[in-house]
Amino acid sequence: REEHTVDTPFLITLLMLGLGGGFLSGLLGLGGAIFMIPLLLYVPPLLGVGQLDMKQVAAVSMVQVLSASLSGLIVHHKNRFVSKSLLLYMGLCNALGNLAGSLFSQYTKSAFLLAIFATMAIIAAIVMFIPKREQGEDIKPEELSYNKPVACMLSLAIGSFGGMVGA
Repeated sequence: REEHTVDTPFLITLLMLGLGGGFLSGLLGLGGAIFMIPLLLYVPPLLGVGQLDMKQVAAVSMVQVLSASLSGLIVHHKNRFVSKSLLLYMGLCNALGNLAGSLFSQYTKSAFLLAIFATMAIIAAIVMFIPKREQGEDIKPEELSYNKPVACMLSLAIGSFGGMVGA
């Protein structure tokens, strides 16, 4: 019978990173992978307490992102900010993409997953600095109109890449 030992400093580090990542997720309205993945990959080795590979980080990040997303959905739904139609179409397509990406990731190398994450992070950083036109501030979520096939295809693609890296 194999005995497993608990590495307390490593667990405490992961707990603190999880708490910090969860706080930032709620504060910024993000799922959290954009900062959790680098934190989980690089902070434990820097502190000398342990190391996770990219596939392990993706799994841990996926749980954190799911938790943050669901808690954010609950709060935003209570405040009537959620379009049920958009949630249904994009949410289901994103979930299917996440599942497909997660399954596919087992056949890839960690370096490839890290490259995908880096590319997604760079794209996200660039997009955040593009000025947006303020539109639809007075539109109620249930009155939102959008191109459903395009929304589904984009959500499926983004979900696939996100599923591969745990975002």
